[in-house]
Amino acid sequence: ISCGMSRAASMTVMKRSMSTESSPSNVVDVTVQNFQTVFAEKVTFVIACYMPGDQISTAVVSRLESAIKSYPSLKLARVDVEANRELIDAFRLEVVPTVLVFSNQRVSDKITGDMSPEKVNELLSKLAGAQTKVSVLERIKMGNEMYSKGEFVGALEVYKDVLQQEEEGSEN
Repeated sequence: ISCGMSRAASMTVMKRSMSTESSPSNVVDVTVQNFQTVFAEKVTFVIACYMPGDQISTAVVSRLESAIKSYPSLKLARVDVEANRELIDAFRLEVVPTVLVFSNQRVSDKITGDMSPEKVNELLSKLAGAQTKVSVLERIKMGNEMYSKGEFVGALEVYKDVLQQEEEGSEN
């Protein structure tokens, strides 16, 4: 697997940002032990295969974590390939970071390398649009819950997304 390795402070930052305490409910860490159980769920997963010491990997995972909060119908599965080397073969990884889309019990898309925030949002919007839309009221409630928990950035993203979808809907 190829990547730009720079291990210093990013390792600590990544471990802190990936603690399950601060993770939204639609983010899960995948290991060799829980692999079968996690992917038995019948939802669309965005699988982020990363190396904790790689700056590009940590940036992509961070962008996905921030953006996925706005898409409750999707799940983000984080896979630390250093700690779970057996999954490298299972996912046929050649480059890290790699983002896989897992839908209907199979990998349906594969993106390697860096992903800009725009590309992340484009991917998630496309995937969420392919699923049953969450009602505007449900999304606003979700934003309110995030706001009440102090997750202001996530709440703002939900509200922006609702407004954007409403504007696009009124143009048609």
